[in-house]
Amino acid sequence: MNLLAFMMGNVVILKIKRMLKWLTFLAFSLLSFSLYSQQVNFHNSTGKLKPVSGFTIYSDCAVDMNGDHLDDVVRTGNEVIYIDFQQLDGTFTQRYFNIVAHSLPSWSICAGDIDNNGFNDLLFADSASVSFVKASDNGSFYTETVMPGNIFSQRSTMADIDNNGWLDGFVCNDNDLSALIETMELETCRLTRTSS
Repeated sequence: MNLLAFMMGNVVILKIKRMLKWLTFLAFSLLSFSLYSQQVNFHNSTGKLKPVSGFTIYSDCAVDMNGDHLDDVVRTGNEVIYIDFQQLDGTFTQRYFNIVAHSLPSWSICAGDIDNNGFNDLLFADSASVSFVKASDNGSFYTETVMPGNIFSQRSTMADIDNNGWLDGFVCNDNDLSALIETMELETCRLTRTSS
């Protein structure tokens, strides 16, 4: 066997190896794409939740309220916060917390742990006011702190806007400048208006 035939054999073997690698990559890519492009199906499971009285539109949210990494459902009504805590088997256990809120969240509700105690707190907003509803250190009761001023809320959110390690509230105001509620420490909040 001469040198040229030997080299040609090696070139053919290298080409076959490259083609097999490419085909393997292509097959893996197509399989991955088909697995990730599966349609997600949603099922109406509202029957798993117990009814509440005095429920108002916009006053619900889904969030992990107790740190167990399961989504819970929060609803408000008639001086009560209802929380349906999701269980590992997908069922829900409802608890209600008596609270005389200044105003129910008829326009907006959002959740976040503003005091860093491991339990999510709520921000209520309506056509005239905004309040924080804070969970106790063990999550057994809630207290409301009403922010000063008249704010006609459209929507709200929480984020650490000033990067100080504490969540802040942001409320879109329909009649004036939007409101930033900065949380400086455990019990201190300051309301400021954003520029237009």
